[in-house]
Amino acid sequence: MRKFAVMVSSLYLLAVVAAFVVMLITADDTPMSGIFLVMLTFPWSMVLTRAQDVLHVNSAGFNGLFLLAGGLVNGFIFYAVLSRISSRFQR
Repeated sequence: MRKFAVMVSSLYLLAVVAAFVVMLITADDTPMSGIFLVMLTFPWSMVLTRAQDVLHVNSAGFNGLFLLAGGLVNGFIFYAVLSRISSRFQR
């Protein structure tokens, strides 16, 4: 049953990478190009605004890497929660 957790986490990470690529491709066209990435990495995108204030860093590279790291954390959380749930149903 852990295959389900791996599959869902992989699909989520694929969506995060796709949103990141869309942000990179359309960065010059529209200021809303990163909205899909921000929505997929939601709790960490809110932390990003605080981190920018504390670290006094406001660069596109920092924002992109921070949001990708948030996507990885969310993917791990999805895997851990779904793995735990699927192991409970397996018994």
